[in-house]
Amino acid sequence: MYGSLQGRYREHIMAHHLSEQLLLKTLLPKDISQSKGGWAKRDGAKPRTSSSKYYTTPDILPVPKRAKLTLNTGEDIQSSTDVENSSNPTSKGSKPATEVDALWTCKPTEVVVAVVRHAEEKHNFTLRHREFQSLRPDELIIGEVMECYIRGILNLKDNAGRLYLLDHYTMGVILHGTREQIARQELKKVTFDLYDGAIGFVNIRNVHWKFVYLHALSNHIYVVDPLQGSNEVEDSRKAAYKFGEYFKMRRNRLGKEDWVSIKWQPGKITHTFQKDATSCGAFVMQMAKMTVKEFPKIPKTFHIKSSQHLRRDMAEEILRGSVSKDDFCSFCGIEDLPTTAVDAVWIQCETCGRWFHTQCLGMPAARIPKKNTPWYCVLCILTN
Repeated sequence: MYGSLQGRYREHIMAHHLSEQLLLKTLLPKDISQSKGGWAKRDGAKPRTSSSKYYTTPDILPVPKRAKLTLNTGEDIQSSTDVENSSNPTSKGSKPATEVDALWTCKPTEVVVAVVRHAEEKHNFTLRHREFQSLRPDELIIGEVMECYIRGILNLKDNAGRLYLLDHYTMGVILHGTREQIARQELKKVTFDLYDGAIGFVNIRNVHWKFVYLHALSNHIYVVDPLQGSNEVEDSRKAAYKFGEYFKMRRNRLGKEDWVSIKWQPGKITHTFQKDATSCGAFVMQMAKMTVKEFPKIPKTFHIKSSQHLRRDMAEEILRGSVSKDDFCSFCGIEDLPTTAVDAVWIQCETCGRWFHTQCLGMPAARIPKKNTPWYCVLCILTN
């Protein structure tokens, strides 16, 4: 037993297995009278108390610093200019350098920026501004962007009509859904016997993408994971079983025999791996692009260069693959209103040239600007 208060305090700390740092912790004073008197001290020299109308020399004479003289060569000037241009995405004041820069730097909106059409199925892939911004660096790309990009690549391929694009939601249900969920994804209007293969991608726990390729000509299924460390052969084997059960379900419910007799086998394609946590979507998009180019052959390898301009190049490809801005409403993404609606009235943005249905904007006839009065859409208002 310690006699002093400090000794009993130490014994209490040891008995309760507390940290000995409590003994070394500096306690703040409870009363200002216990504080150390330092408020009246000065670190610098004591100022002059006497004033005079004459100039008095200071205690320390300031000496100007001499700047180092450096000679800039032509290469230095060019490199400094390149750094400034690369760090600043805009040029000539506040005007963006490209349309991609303008869409990436603007606040997200619901304006439709691209519409990629499937001529055979009369189906449009609509991409909105908020979705398009997921192509920016270090962001996880969403499925709508990937589908729109792959559809544009398929439109450029002559024999792409023999390759079916399966949307990411249906792909996820087939591979990871319950029997009830799979039964609701019958795809009644699709006849798989008209195709020699199918491509798609599946989302894993909302943080990762994998590429899926069904090659009906060779009866092989490939599940390609951009992230290193997974067993792709085992994933492909599970996918082969799931798709076999899926086509049997379509036969039982719809009477369709397409691809039921195929005995799917797992396959593997060698490829490069992503080096960060957000490039899986970009890698899957490039894998799909290489598959479309090699079709009906099977790619031997996927060699993808993780360039910093890869996302920008794909964004520009999406905009080039879209139909003209004059052919769709930038709010609803279609050209014609439903037949039950009144006559369509169009209004055009003065800056970007996009067209909108006044009915989609909720603009009554009294608020429609006159013919010579400029009107600006929300995208251009936020950009400027």
